Amino acid sequence: MTTLTLLSLVAIAAVVIFDFTNGFHDSSNMISTLERCRADLLVIVTGILKRREIYRHLSNAGDHVANAARIVEDIDSKAT
Repeated sequence: MTTLTLLSLVAIAAVVIFDFTNGFHDSSNMISTLERCRADLLVIVTGILKRREIYRHLSNAGDHVANAARIVEDIDSKAT
């Protein structure tokens, strides 16, 4: 076997080993990215639900104010 053939085989083996071990690294990056995206999504959904709850309370407060205004108007109309 010539030196060039031996060096070629060593280079090919190094590339195959690197590609195999790099696959583990890529897989772990993919999983960590998915976990990070899932955590970000959880924060976003929690924020949306909190805002929705605040808007619901504001809407209920507006309904109560409108109801109180109708009661005051009825009292005022009956008094006159």
